[in-house]
Amino acid sequence: MGTRGLRHRRGALALGLALGLSLTTLACGSDDVSTSAGTSASTSTTAPGPVPGPVSTGFETASALGRADVKGAAVTTGAAHDGTHGLEVRAIGSDAYVRWNAEVLGTGNPYWTFRAWMRVVDWTPSESVDLFTVRNVQVKNNFDLFVGAPYRRLQWDLYRENSAQAPPFDLGRWYLVEAKGSFATSTYTANVRIDGVAQTAIASPDQPPSAVSEFILGSIGTAKTNRAQFDDVRVELGNEPLPFLGPPTGTEPPVSAPSTSTPPRSQP
Repeated sequence: MGTRGLRHRRGALALGLALGLSLTTLACGSDDVSTSAGTSASTSTTAPGPVPGPVSTGFETASALGRADVKGAAVTTGAAHDGTHGLEVRAIGSDAYVRWNAEVLGTGNPYWTFRAWMRVVDWTPSESVDLFTVRNVQVKNNFDLFVGAPYRRLQWDLYRENSAQAPPFDLGRWYLVEAKGSFATSTYTANVRIDGVAQTAIASPDQPPSAVSEFILGSIGTAKTNRAQFDDVRVELGNEPLPFLGPPTGTEPPVSAPSTSTPPRSQP
């Protein structure tokens, strides 16, 4: 009896050790799975967002305004200069605009250049028509380009200081407008070409060096009524002076282009 009891206890002990080793192995296997999953989760990455850079669009696709802030504007077939679609900005006694900020265009850039086909198809006789604005970080002494009233001439300024203007701007006529400028130093500058012809350059001294904060087609902070159209828009920012962009590929400006003129200035 004693010998059988001893053998029984030894058998039980061996069985217990085997079960213990088996459970330990299972537990370690579980830890390995958990660690592997944790490592996989910690090394997973999120797809990066769009990279800031130039805006260039002929408004031919539904995504043409995808990264812009938009109010009172839409892509339509009636606003096309080339292709099948263009941009119409319609103000009815309130703001109407398309706006790209530095998050889209890139931050910390003091130099800018712009090109677009544009026309005004409706305006209020006593009101100017805002076409585009380049704002700086201070939102002061920005660059503005607009059709003045009552003289109806294309005009540009650095917030009412150091302005210039061109001969009469005709309702319904397409113009190829290019502009470039700088907020890089204490003297802000801007140059304009209309249908390929250089216009009067302007400069505004005694300014704080700054950078572009946003670019706007149309108007913000007004109560005007008008309708303007744009096509083949391109905007670029940079840390070095930028050139005029020239006409879009495959197009040429009209043969007859307005030349520089300095008649009495209209009100913005």
